Amino acid sequence: MLIDLLGTWSGLLSLLVIILSAVAIPFGVYLALARQYKGPIELANDRTEGKVLMDNKKHSEWHRRRYAH
Repeated sequence: MLIDLLGTWSGLLSLLVIILSAVAIPFGVYLALARQYKGPIELANDRTEGKVLMDNKKHSEWHRRRYAH
């Protein structure tokens, strides 16, 4: 059965996709966990906890009062 599968281009490409999926997805998850990539939610939480430095932008008094909490 494997010989018949590898005998055609579509079978070979299907096997290649299966192997890449079996290797690339776990490796990508491992790499993301090892490097600790942060998504938008984690970055937003870091900003509220004061871990990220504030920009040097000048805001209006209304903006400072509105977002003071």
